[in-house]
Amino acid sequence: MTTGHAGSSSEATVSEIIDLEDASNKCEHYFPFPNPDGVVGAAYGLLEGKTPFVCGGEVDFPLSTRNCYVLGKDDVQAEMQIKRKYPASIVIKQQTTLWVTGGDGSQGPQDTSEYVQPGQDPIFGPTLPKEMHMHCMIKLNDSLVFFIGGYNGDHVVSDRTDIFNLDTKKWSRGPSLLINRYIHTCGKVKDQETNDDILIVTGGRGLSEGLKSTEILVSSRLEDGWQWGPDLPKAITSMAGVESFDSSALFLVGAPAEGNDYGSLIYKMTCKNEVCSMETMDQKLSVPRGSPLAMLVPDSMTNCTYN
Repeated sequence: MTTGHAGSSSEATVSEIIDLEDASNKCEHYFPFPNPDGVVGAAYGLLEGKTPFVCGGEVDFPLSTRNCYVLGKDDVQAEMQIKRKYPASIVIKQQTTLWVTGGDGSQGPQDTSEYVQPGQDPIFGPTLPKEMHMHCMIKLNDSLVFFIGGYNGDHVVSDRTDIFNLDTKKWSRGPSLLINRYIHTCGKVKDQETNDDILIVTGGRGLSEGLKSTEILVSSRLEDGWQWGPDLPKAITSMAGVESFDSSALFLVGAPAEGNDYGSLIYKMTCKNEVCSMETMDQKLSVPRGSPLAMLVPDSMTNCTYN
């Protein structure tokens, strides 16, 4: 399920639903994005398994917003305390709350975070160890959240991995990335043989150029550090990462085909015996998009038919 932008096209303000299990299943249920100008670089997540929630982002370069929307509803559902574009986010607190972190606000990159719910006043969350935006977050389990890479307030592309413990509310440092990167994509995959959770970071930009490299981190052996994974076909930034419900796969949504600036391709990453592989799926976005947002939604939110 994606929004995003497609150059001068207004089609990207309409969300589309794609069946990742069966390419022949055509889904007709679309949600128009409430802001007619669309949004890129926003925080997002599916609350309580049924509510697609989108906060902040860039609405008209270089302007950012604090507005939050529920797809399918026209009105603003919440307002963050700070305008943020290119923050990172995860869903926490029994799937009721979007934790929005960092991002570029009116005063530059932020070290603040907010807990946001539809219809509620947001409250500030933990202070980040460093200003960061264009970073990414992975929720390893109910206790640990990984903050990876990004661009910080010193105008430095980061190679940091910071870990926040949701139980103790304390920060710790994880292993540094092999390459400094920002505006990258990340997610988690469960190894098919070892059952270990493997953290994946791919694409983005480095110190001077776009990146096609992938790095993986075995969660049970953080001391081994990040290792190289499979390369993307070419350097790609701003894909949306979507973890399957059972964590068996990570889907990379919005990869551009050869010669295109905007992306319609979807890659699927899986891992077996700590070796990860990538394949191009038959499914494609109907509208090529840049910086899309994507999340899994339940079948009850769709109206799909088989050809």
